[in-house]
Amino acid sequence: MPAQVRLQNVTVIEEDGENRVWLFDDRGGFYRWADNPITDFSNDSLLRGKSVLAARSDGRGRVWLGLNEGGVLLFDGSVFHPYSESDGLAGGSVNAVYIDDNAAVWIGTERGLSRFDGLRFVTWNASNGLPGERVLWILSDNEGRIWLGYSTGVACITLSELDRAQKDPSHRVVYSFLDDGDGLKGNPDRRWQSSAVRASSGKLWFRTSEGVAIIDPQDLRRNLVRPPVHVERLVADGTVADVSHPVRLPPLTREIEIDYTALSLAEPRHVRFRYKLDGFDADWRDVGTRRQAFYTNLHPHTYRFRVLACNNDGVWNESGATVDFDILPAFYQTRAFLLLCVLLLIVLASGLYRLRVWQVTSHLRERFEERLKERTRIAQELHDNLIQDIMGISLQIEVADELLPHDFPAKQSIARALGLSKSALVAGRRALNDLRSLPLTATDLVKSFSQLANDLTKDASTKIHVMVEGRERP
Repeated sequence: MPAQVRLQNVTVIEEDGENRVWLFDDRGGFYRWADNPITDFSNDSLLRGKSVLAARSDGRGRVWLGLNEGGVLLFDGSVFHPYSESDGLAGGSVNAVYIDDNAAVWIGTERGLSRFDGLRFVTWNASNGLPGERVLWILSDNEGRIWLGYSTGVACITLSELDRAQKDPSHRVVYSFLDDGDGLKGNPDRRWQSSAVRASSGKLWFRTSEGVAIIDPQDLRRNLVRPPVHVERLVADGTVADVSHPVRLPPLTREIEIDYTALSLAEPRHVRFRYKLDGFDADWRDVGTRRQAFYTNLHPHTYRFRVLACNNDGVWNESGATVDFDILPAFYQTRAFLLLCVLLLIVLASGLYRLRVWQVTSHLRERFEERLKERTRIAQELHDNLIQDIMGISLQIEVADELLPHDFPAKQSIARALGLSKSALVAGRRALNDLRSLPLTATDLVKSFSQLANDLTKDASTKIHVMVEGRERP
C-alpha cells in the first residue's frame, strides 16, 4: 500500500464484483483499492464529513453504503446516488446493508427495516408489528426467510408476511422471536460491520454481548400446540363479577377491566393476544402480550368480549374465550323515558303553538274592537251632529221656500239648495248604515235574491229559482 495513504482505524471492508476492495477509515476517509492504485472518495460532496457504517456489493459492480448520519449512497461505477427518508428509507443511522440470494437490497436502521424495489424503498417497523425499531443486522436463510437482530433477541420473518404488510398497512406481521428463553446467552450486539454472517452450512453466526451465538434454521422446532384461552375475571368499578354466567352490571357503570390469560408451557412470555368487544369495537385489537382489556363509559347495551391467543410460533387459537355482560340502563336511559320526553316535547310544542295562536287572535280582536269603537264613534258623530245639522238646514230651507211667493226671483236657487241638502242627508244616512252593517255573506245574498224572486213572481206566471254552487269567498 502506498506510503501516502495511512489507514489507522478501518471499520468497514467490502469487496465488489470486480475484485476491488472498499475501505472506510474512521480518521482517514473512504477509499477503493485495485492492484495498488487507490482511489480516494473522501472529498466527494456526498461523502465529505460523513461516516460509513456498512457497505455491500450487489454483484453487479454497484456498492451500497450505509451512513451514520442517516441515508444510503449507491455507487453505480462512476458516481454516487443518495437515498433518504423521502425515498421511503427508514430514518436514523444505517446499521446494516444486506444483499440476499435474490439480489434484493435490505437496509436496517435505527427506525426500521427497508427493502429496495428498484426505484424506492419499502419500510416496516414496530407500527407494522415488528418486535422493535432498531435493526442491528440482517441475514437470510436457505428457506427464503429474513432474520433480524434486535437488542433483545432475533426475529425470523417470512417474505410473504412482509409482502402482505406492504399491501395492507393494517396487517400485523407474524414472526418467531428467539431470546434468552430459547437458550440465547446475552443480547445481539453490533460494534463493527460484520456482526452476523451465514455460513456455507446455512447456520447463522452472530455476535452477542456474551460472545457468539449460532442458530441453525433447519433445526428449529415449531410449536404447533394452540394455547387454550381463559377469561379470569371481570371488574366493574372495583367490583369483581362472576364470569361463569352472563354478567349484569348496574346502571352508570363507568370502568370495566377484563383479565384473561392463555397457557403455553413452551414459552409463556411470547404468547400474544388480540381481542374484540362486539357492540363496541369495529375490528380486532392486537395488544401483544398484554393480558388486560380496559373500557370506560360504555353505553347501556348487551356486549360480548372475545379474546384469541397465539403461541411463540404464531399458531393462533381461533376459538378463544368469551364473556357476555349487560350494562343496565338508568331510568333516564330507558326507552319509556325517551318516549315520555318525546311526548312532552310534542305537548310543549302544541302548547306553544296554541299560545301563539291565542296571542295573534287577541291582537286581532283588540284591533277589531278598536276599529269597531272608531266606527261607532264616527257613526254617532254623523247621527248626532252632521246629519242632524243637515236635516235642520234642510227644514229651514224648506220653510223659506214655502214662505216665498212663486214668482220670487230666488225661488229657483232655494229649490236647488233644498235638493242638495236632501241629497247630502241621504248620503249621510247611507254612510251611517254602512258603518253599522255587518259584512255581507253568501247567506245574505241567497236570502236577498230569494226575497227578490218571491216579490217578482207574485203577480206573474214566470218562476225564478235561486241556485248556489261553489265555495263562499269574501
